[in-house]
Amino acid sequence: LGGALIKAFQFASTRPDLLPPAYIRTLAPLQDRIPPHSWRAVKGTITRELGRDLKSLFAEFDKKPIAAASIAQVHRARLHDGRIVAVKIQYPEIENLVTTDLAVMEKAVAAISRLAPQIQLQPILDYLKETLPLELDFKHEATAMTELRTAFQHREDVIVPQVIPELCTEHLVVMEFIDGIKITDREALVSGGISLQEVARLLNDVYADQMLHLRMLHADPHPGNICVQPGPRLVLFDHGLTVPLTPPLVDSLRKM
Repeated sequence: LGGALIKAFQFASTRPDLLPPAYIRTLAPLQDRIPPHSWRAVKGTITRELGRDLKSLFAEFDKKPIAAASIAQVHRARLHDGRIVAVKIQYPEIENLVTTDLAVMEKAVAAISRLAPQIQLQPILDYLKETLPLELDFKHEATAMTELRTAFQHREDVIVPQVIPELCTEHLVVMEFIDGIKITDREALVSGGISLQEVARLLNDVYADQMLHLRMLHADPHPGNICVQPGPRLVLFDHGLTVPLTPPLVDSLRKM
C-alpha cells in the first residue's frame, strides 16, 4: 500500500498524543525509508516531465534513491556544469491513488472509531484532506522553497536548498544537494560532536522565527524532513506544505 496511507502513518508517527508508543516506533521508518519505485518508472517520469533524454539533462544519475516516502522519492545526480543536485520525483499515478486511498480511509476511520473509540484517527484524515492537494503540486513546492530561503537570508544557522527552476515541473523538483544528520539520530549527532541541547534550542528558535517574524512556515516538520549539520545548522527539506501565515494568526501567536 502507498500514497495517502503512507502519508497518514508518517503523520501518525509524530503524534504520540494519538497513538501508543509502540505504534509510533514502528511507523517512524515510513518518514523516509519506504520501498522505492523502480528505476524504469523514475526515468520515464523525468523524461516525460522535461521532454529530454536523461543523459542530456544530467552528467551522472544515481539509480538508487537516497530517500523514498509517501508521494515521491529523491535521487542524487550531477548536472553537466558540475553541480550536485537532489532530484525529487513524484510517483506516477499518485494523484489517482490518493483519491482512492482517502475514500477507503474515510470508511476505515469510521469503523475504527466505533470499535475502538480511544484510537483517534479522524484528525489524521482531516489533515490529509487539507494538505495532500498542496503537496502534489511540486511547482508550489519549488516556489515555497525559494521564498523561505530568501526569508532566511539573515541567518547562517538554517539552510533551505536552492531550487534549479528550469528543471522543476508540477511533478519534479530539482534542487542543490545538501547532506546532514537526521535530527532524531541522537547517536550520530553525539558522535559528530553536535550538542543535543544546542540542536533543540536552534529548532525551537527557527520555528519561532518563522511563526512570529517571517510569517512563513515549514509546516511539515517530521524528522524525515529535518537534518543537522555541525555548527549546529538546521537543514529544512520537503516544502510541499510551506505556507505564508496570515497577519491575524501571527498576531495571535505573538500574544500567546
